[in-house]
Amino acid sequence: MADEDNTQIDREIQNLVNKLNERVAKLDQKRKVLENAKGSEIKALKKDRDEAWKLKSSLLNESGDTRQEIAIVNNWLDQKTLLSGEEQDGGYNFSVLIVDDDLTVRDTNRGLMMSVETQQQLTMEFQEARNGKEAVYLHLAGASYDLILMENHMPIMNGIQVYVFLPASTY
Repeated sequence: MADEDNTQIDREIQNLVNKLNERVAKLDQKRKVLENAKGSEIKALKKDRDEAWKLKSSLLNESGDTRQEIAIVNNWLDQKTLLSGEEQDGGYNFSVLIVDDDLTVRDTNRGLMMSVETQQQLTMEFQEARNGKEAVYLHLAGASYDLILMENHMPIMNGIQVYVFLPASTY
């Protein structure tokens, strides 16, 4: 009887061990699923962080470029005003064409030029084109500009293509 009791106890212990192994296996599977999900989230966060750093760097570069472009435009306007013999009281009316496929960029450029206009006490008239093709059509229609601010990368006729197309007298 003692052997039967021991055999019965051994079977119960073996059943408990089997159930415990099954539970451990299920918990391991759940842990792996959670680790994979956590790993995916970490990868996504790292990717987002990298993209944010790239965007920040790009914005810093662009702001530096924009400041440089404003300085160039200010210098050009000073020279143009001196060459025209006009007083800096707004006697000369500058015609500016802003060409960019992005409305936000066009608005930003217009705002920057308006700040130059205010600082230099000038009068400026603005016209906009969404791409190089529109800029060329404006020129062919007889429009003339003192200054053209144009993006080089546009889907329809980029800035370089327009530069090649328009006669040198336009600039």
